[in-house]
Amino acid sequence: MVAQFKSGDFVRTEHLAAELGVSQTPVREAMMILQSEGSVRWEPRRGYRVAPITRQDVSDLFQVQAFVAGELAARAAELLDDEALSRIEGWAAASAHDHTPVLAALRERDPDGARTAMTEHIRHVGEQLVDHLRGQGTLH
Repeated sequence: MVAQFKSGDFVRTEHLAAELGVSQTPVREAMMILQSEGSVRWEPRRGYRVAPITRQDVSDLFQVQAFVAGELAARAAELLDDEALSRIEGWAAASAHDHTPVLAALRERDPDGARTAMTEHIRHVGEQLVDHLRGQGTLH
């Protein structure tokens, strides 16, 4: 099982490659991508250090996702027909608490309601993730 890294941990490419059972080249390439995205920082002669993640980082990510999902839900409220909506039932059963208001707004062809319900759903998921990461000691 691959280790989970916390903020400040050093990740040595040779150790990770051995754990994953792959050569160091793809691990180094992956670490360079993570560095370009700001997830790790290269420290000469020490390796890559996991960058800190804050509550604001997670919140910002979910705010963007909430906006996009809200806009897509608003569009769906205007475009979905009754047949398409009847196929979404399994989705609602899987996550009734947050998805029920979304589906209600879709059925009512209410773009503003769909946008609001989806935005709140994504924000709620983000809050749950923040709580989970905080409980694991991952957030700073």
